[in-house]
Amino acid sequence: MIKSIIEIPKRLYRWTEKLADSKHGERSLYLLSASEAIFFPIPPDPLLMSMIFHKHDRWLRYTTLTIFFSVLGGVVGYFVGWALFESIGNWLLDTLHIRSGFEDLSTKFSENAALAVFSAALTPIPYKIVTLTAGFSGVNFGIFIVASIIGRGARFLAVGALAHYLGKKHKDKIEEYINVVSLALIGLIVLALLLVR
Repeated sequence: MIKSIIEIPKRLYRWTEKLADSKHGERSLYLLSASEAIFFPIPPDPLLMSMIFHKHDRWLRYTTLTIFFSVLGGVVGYFVGWALFESIGNWLLDTLHIRSGFEDLSTKFSENAALAVFSAALTPIPYKIVTLTAGFSGVNFGIFIVASIIGRGARFLAVGALAHYLGKKHKDKIEEYINVVSLALIGLIVLALLLVR
């Protein structure tokens, strides 16, 4: 049981690697980036890394468009929270089991909306919680967009740059220890959630 759970990151990485090598890789990256901001549970980071590992010279293109489509998906999530919360928004919160995160962020938005959006967009906290909460809380749309671009931009540029500059030399090591790297990232996610709480 424990071994199968630990193997999940490696399986996920192998899946993203196959997808990155296919003709649908780039479109899948952008679709995943947008949908993760609304409802999809898997973040685009692993696929972004795999895409860059396969085509180093396109790292800036992949990274920039990942940021663009992530924020575009965020706009849809914001709209759902603002105009369709009673129907779709509530259903998403219950289906994805993110209501407690939504309630915590609602309080933080009332204190400092720009900082809350930026910090949540930057960290591994699911971005869909940020977009739905921002729309529901009536966060100024301009502030939401600017904070999202800065937060998502910093995060994906960091992932893209690391994959580009370290991937050339250390791709094999990263793949060998992908489980350890993933467990470390899970630890960071837990820490981030504790800090938000």
